[in-house]
Amino acid sequence: MASVTLSLILEKIASRDKDFRYMATSDLANELAKDSFRFDSPASEKQVSDVVLTQLEDSSGDISGLAVKCLGYLVNKNRTEQLQEVVAALCSKLLTSNKEQLRDVASLGLKTVVAELSSKKAGTLVAAATPRLIEGLQAQASDVVSSSLDILAELTARYGGVLPDQEGLKRALLPELDESRAGVRKRAIQCLASLAASLPPHSLDDLCATVFARLESRGLKQDTARTYVQAVAGISKSVGNKFGKHLPRAVPLCIRYLRVAAEGDEELREYCLQALESFVLRSPQDEVYPKVAPVLVQRFKEREETVKQDVFQAYVDLLRQVGLAARRSDGAATGLLRADIPAVMRAVSRQLRHKSA
Repeated sequence: MASVTLSLILEKIASRDKDFRYMATSDLANELAKDSFRFDSPASEKQVSDVVLTQLEDSSGDISGLAVKCLGYLVNKNRTEQLQEVVAALCSKLLTSNKEQLRDVASLGLKTVVAELSSKKAGTLVAAATPRLIEGLQAQASDVVSSSLDILAELTARYGGVLPDQEGLKRALLPELDESRAGVRKRAIQCLASLAASLPPHSLDDLCATVFARLESRGLKQDTARTYVQAVAGISKSVGNKFGKHLPRAVPLCIRYLRVAAEGDEELREYCLQALESFVLRSPQDEVYPKVAPVLVQRFKEREETVKQDVFQAYVDLLRQVGLAARRSDGAATGLLRADIPAVMRAVSRQLRHKSA
């Protein structure tokens, strides 16, 4: 960009006139979006970066929204040192601002950076952002905790393998599963599941053991049980066949909670079924049929229609995987299917006679 053009844009951005600021910020976004754009010097790069960060605080939502758009282009033009400063400034706005609107804009800005930044610069991003976002988990403001978890989930999903402190993040996330706020628990599950995919074997084993131990605790509240069953399902889906070694402990736990779910607790039953389904789909080489099939057949009689549908879907997925094994000339798989035919036919027959069938 010619220095004269840059100067004109920055001059308009500093105007008290909202329309001038909007047009100038739009012009800056258009310039930054050009493949040919290059900063003339580190000084001009810092100047533009500081202006974009300042525009995030504009009283006009349209202008702050354009500033977020600028960020997506800017960070791919930044040098390493300047990128670190931009990410640090965004994290500070999220964690320390006493204005909720600015915290929301900073959160959106960080999410935009994560989504738009070239993977070649991922190391700089995660090194600058991860420690501050872990700090955000201890914040008093619930929106800061939720935003930190959302961004960490995106970071771990995209760049989990280059996170600077996977163990530290895992330790920080686990207590969030016991949070009183359901939204925080849900985001923590998503984040842990994403992180699990990149954990080394010993760390994944430790994560699974911690979650299982919580489910094995006595007197676990129903909402806590739901959370940890969801965590098991999420980890299973994320790590695939690496979860196979944990099935001997995971399957009985999910079956146990499926059986003891309180009357009317369709959520817990549904989460247990989803977990069992994930075991079958993600670890097809580990034969879980003998343990899971009888429980699912018993559940054909569920009165809640949505839960019943989940039961049937889980059983269909189970049959599909065993069927694949049978086609590979697995005689044991074929024997399992034949042995269950009478019980399945009786259960299905009762359902066909039911008035809602």
